[in-house]
Amino acid sequence: MPSAATNEPRPVIIISDLAEAVDDNIAILMLLRSERVDVRGIITTAGNACAQRGAVAANRLLQGAGATSIPVLQGFPLSRHEERRRYYETVERLSWQRQPYVGAFADAQSCDAAGEKKDGEQPASGLEAVEFLIAQARANNGRLTVVLIGPATMLAEALRREPALARLIHRVNAMGGAITVPGNVTAHAEFNVWFDPEAMETVLASQVPMTLVPLDATQGVTYESLPRPAEDASDFAAREVAARLNRPAPRGRPVGMWDEVLAAIVIDPALVQAREPLYLSVSTAKDDRYGSIVSSSAARNAGSRPVEVVTKVSPEGVGGLLARLLLPGG
Repeated sequence: MPSAATNEPRPVIIISDLAEAVDDNIAILMLLRSERVDVRGIITTAGNACAQRGAVAANRLLQGAGATSIPVLQGFPLSRHEERRRYYETVERLSWQRQPYVGAFADAQSCDAAGEKKDGEQPASGLEAVEFLIAQARANNGRLTVVLIGPATMLAEALRREPALARLIHRVNAMGGAITVPGNVTAHAEFNVWFDPEAMETVLASQVPMTLVPLDATQGVTYESLPRPAEDASDFAAREVAARLNRPAPRGRPVGMWDEVLAAIVIDPALVQAREPLYLSVSTAKDDRYGSIVSSSAARNAGSRPVEVVTKVSPEGVGGLLARLLLPGG
């Protein structure tokens, strides 16, 4: 992970499944407001919402943040995930006693209505976003950091199209997976990986340098100790935090931070209190562990590269950084 002492801002591409009032939005604002990173573009991907809705949300966010010069590239339409969605509809959903959060898979018709696929038209291919990512990696000559705060679909496609990309990217910083704690979609799988397990497996198999922030590291990191901004605050970022906190949450439990944690350690790696090198893969067998992370302390084959897995961060440090960047008087 790059040193926080580096004076020159690090070029960053964000890949996000942002929607309205989700953790992705706060993470993106943190990165935009930090002097330590230089956001070169946002690529949207299906996950919380379809990629088209994500692009609308990203442009709104950039307009509010006064950063409209940053390009937004729309990723693949939800139809790209049709086989995955059918498995959810015909197998997983029917076997679950409790319906968990499944993002865009629960709203496929709405995604089509939003313009991803109209009668007589071809849906957006998403290839422009892939080409943009590859071009940015080449142009930045091994300095580009990819911040992955959604499913790995777009990054995986870029790696398939340009195998050298794994050597051109400085590091992928990703939020996803559950190593020793339960998942948040199934007993074993975390949402970002569960949504497109094959994509994350492609990324891991590529040997691209990676830092992973799984659910293990985000437990206990919440907004509980932070001041609650007013919904009509004069500052756009403060209003976004207020909207985030107004989303329904489990009764009696503080709103958690997930993508915010990843953004915080990208900005300040010193917030990491414990990390472990692990060899990771993703279970892609269609069973109850589909989409779960499989970890080992030993390489699965010659030449394998371990992933730096963050297991603990400073909750106070993450909250303090968020407050300084986004909250009035922080």
